[in-house]
Amino acid sequence: MKSKKNFTGAIGAWLTNELHPANATYSSPNSNFSSIKLNGIYSTLDYLSIGWFGVDMSNPSSPTLQTSNTYLAQQVLDARAQNPDITIFALLAYTQEITNDLQTIINNPALLTTFAINVANFLANNDLNGFDIDWEQPTSQLSHKQCGYWLNALSKAFGDTYYLAISASSNQSGNVNNLNADAVNANVDVFNLQSYWVSDPSVFIAHGINADLLGFGAYLESGVTALYASQQYAAGIQY
Repeated sequence: MKSKKNFTGAIGAWLTNELHPANATYSSPNSNFSSIKLNGIYSTLDYLSIGWFGVDMSNPSSPTLQTSNTYLAQQVLDARAQNPDITIFALLAYTQEITNDLQTIINNPALLTTFAINVANFLANNDLNGFDIDWEQPTSQLSHKQCGYWLNALSKAFGDTYYLAISASSNQSGNVNNLNADAVNANVDVFNLQSYWVSDPSVFIAHGINADLLGFGAYLESGVTALYASQQYAAGIQY
């Protein structure tokens, strides 16, 4: 049950479908995905956000999630094999097209309810535990009210079955302003600090985000080193 899991001080990570190095396959001994398994990374995590996901508007009256991540099922299997208790989130990408679709959905209460229910069903069908929103531009262009409506609808559809997370960056102007702190505190299970963007916890706490929601998210792609991630964790864990 969702109400029994506490993410206070949790350690998480982001994982996309970026395969490295060039010409590697998913199971190549030198691939990034094999390295994650061989070094026991999944076993060290409380939660894992897997990208990327978008909004599927092919049926305008019943929008849902979609993904181009061909490795999703294998990533979920690998993570659960090493850590049966890990919480796995579907990570929403941040593009202008997605933001435009969200504007359309959120501004229509009936459509928003349908979308939230469809997101919950998508999570069930893909053995995922929750939904993580990458809150940075252009997604952060959503208004304070729209943010609240969206989080409230998702939380209602998820009930005690699925988790809701926000991964917000504090390094871009405007990312914090439209966050609805009341809605975040009421509905979100973990507020993921983006280590690779040097997200400053004090910025979010000053905005009204409950400090007990803060989790730490290391990014496992694009050359971010474990040393850098551990340094950012040490700097932020005091909060």
